[in-house]
Amino acid sequence: MAYVEMDSGGTFVAFGKDKAKENSYIVEKGESIDGVVLKLKSSDSYGKIMELKIKGNDDNLIVLGTSILIKKLGYEKVDEKLNTYKDNLQAQHGIEPITVGDKIRITFNGMIPARNGKEAYDFKLEVDR
Repeated sequence: MAYVEMDSGGTFVAFGKDKAKENSYIVEKGESIDGVVLKLKSSDSYGKIMELKIKGNDDNLIVLGTSILIKKLGYEKVDEKLNTYKDNLQAQHGIEPITVGDKIRITFNGMIPARNGKEAYDFKLEVDR
């Protein structure tokens, strides 16, 4: 039996060149990515992971969740320890969660101060429904 390298099937998005790893799709401050949501799944580490298809790129883009982005996607953290989310922000804030098939635009606004003294990613999220 031989080991075979596994591929994620997409290219990871890095918001800011300083956060980028080799072969990342880089989105700098003030730039946007427009695409169709192909997959949206829960993750223990990132809360939500989204796969996008954008024009002009053969690979699908993989966007790892951040607290701000997940909330803007329309999801709310239910349990901090279990890192679980629910999609009922519509009842509380009139936000219908992003789902597979939605066309979205994510604009990276840069970094902002977070509660814990570190920096957090700041995004603008738009959906074309």
